[in-house]
Amino acid sequence: MNFLTRVSIDKDVAFMKGFSNPNDWHKAIWNLFKEDEKREFLFNIKEKENFIELLVYSTKKLEYPDWGIWKTIKFPKNFLGYANYHFELTANPTIRQGKRRAVLKEEDLKNWIKRKGEYHGFKIENLEISKPSCVQFKKKKNLCTYNSITFKGILKVIDSDVFKKSFYKGIGSGKAFGFGMLKVIPQGVSK
Repeated sequence: MNFLTRVSIDKDVAFMKGFSNPNDWHKAIWNLFKEDEKREFLFNIKEKENFIELLVYSTKKLEYPDWGIWKTIKFPKNFLGYANYHFELTANPTIRQGKRRAVLKEEDLKNWIKRKGEYHGFKIENLEISKPSCVQFKKKKNLCTYNSITFKGILKVIDSDVFKKSFYKGIGSGKAFGFGMLKVIPQGVSK
């Protein structure tokens, strides 16, 4: 991903625009690309007191619509070249046992993020895990249910190429619904 876009939108405006769930946000972002462009992006939604903050990683710069306050930056070339990062990952942790099953117990969550880290080119050095929350919405006529867990801490890169790919592609399931964006800040660089 080459660009980070941060959007702040008043909650009332989001409601009037029909953005009430992750599927609505995905469609809204999808429509910000030119017709002929490949649409590669990850996004994350955070509800604040009076507004919603939307973060989008994308390979192309988005076309700004008439809603929200928008700011886009291009990632510096060396951004993914550091050894250690502060990280935040809001994920939908699952394991396959025939079909996908939610991971909810703290010890299982620690093991899940540890396995994901090793697979995605990093090692967890320090970790905080949020309490699970449930995200439900209708997509067409189906009820979609995702468990949202936020992992925060410090990670150490152990395989730079794999880590970069993970940053671009996301981690875990539910990426189309705002999960899996690995947010990182190089350790020692001001937030």
